[in-house]
Amino acid sequence: MNNRQTTSSGMRRVSVLFGCFLCVCASLTAHAELKLASVPFSTYVDQQNGANRLNHLVAEALRRSEIEASLSVMRPAFLGSGLSNESLDGDFAFITLDNTKDSFVYSSPYLPLYLVAASKRPFVKDVRTLAHLQDSRIAIENRFVNTDQLRLEKMIKWSRNPDTYDAFRQLADGRSRALITSSLLVNEFNLLLTESGEAPLFTSPNPLVTAQFRLAIRANVANADSILRKFNSAIQQMQSDGTYNRLLQLTWLLKDIDNDGDAEYIGSTAMLSNSSVVPQPQDAYSLDNTPPATTPSFIIDGAPITSWDEVMSRVTSNAMDPRKSLLDEAIYERMMRRW
Repeated sequence: MNNRQTTSSGMRRVSVLFGCFLCVCASLTAHAELKLASVPFSTYVDQQNGANRLNHLVAEALRRSEIEASLSVMRPAFLGSGLSNESLDGDFAFITLDNTKDSFVYSSPYLPLYLVAASKRPFVKDVRTLAHLQDSRIAIENRFVNTDQLRLEKMIKWSRNPDTYDAFRQLADGRSRALITSSLLVNEFNLLLTESGEAPLFTSPNPLVTAQFRLAIRANVANADSILRKFNSAIQQMQSDGTYNRLLQLTWLLKDIDNDGDAEYIGSTAMLSNSSVVPQPQDAYSLDNTPPATTPSFIIDGAPITSWDEVMSRVTSNAMDPRKSLLDEAIYERMMRRW
């Protein structure tokens, strides 16, 4: 009898200890640091402060979601290897030019990527589709052309380039008739041209290709779906409360926040001054392709505002100096001199 009681008591202790062990393991797994990485992308993803807008966006969204994470920047081969051998948990700047994979789960799009045609010559103002560039020599980065969506475009004579600088140099040296790249990158390059006393590049009136940035996490990461739900919620808040404006360094954004079919102009007093003027659609970066109403409405630092006068009543700063380009002036200096 005593032996049976002793055995039973011992089994209960082992059961309790094993249960505690499982709870500790589950807790460690749930709170393990998320290891995310992506490839360098000028002014979007970088190790340098100020030239890595997506690093800041994703890090802030994860911070608000109370998700421990590290963000690394590495070459494509190392990123692919890390995702394959599961030493990395995901890609924080996945571009939807590539197809999604069943082994990953994805956030809602957190930033659109608009690819436009840019040129020294005004002909691109009439370019509305890729077909309008048929048989032309067009500069483009490998990150775009080596994707599932664009690699089958054979009608264009692609001039492939490993990075942003080389793509712009093709245009600067006259080796390509035009360049297809991100509209935000064209804006940054035009800031360099303006500072150098040169005319800005002409661009196509609308994007020729539209893609999205998404957070991609391996499907077998613990609580992956919960992580993405929290991330999506934080992103929605950041898009409307002025955080996006500040981190992207964009004065105006457009998005239909209240789902009434018209986009609101989203801004932050940190990006405005008493010399600011009423924005037009071309002044804003659209987050969802929804046009604004004829009579615009605004969201300033998260607060809905119906009139421009009220917007200006919240602005306290005097006129601000135009901001510098996020592209490295030292790297592009020679190109500017030879432009």
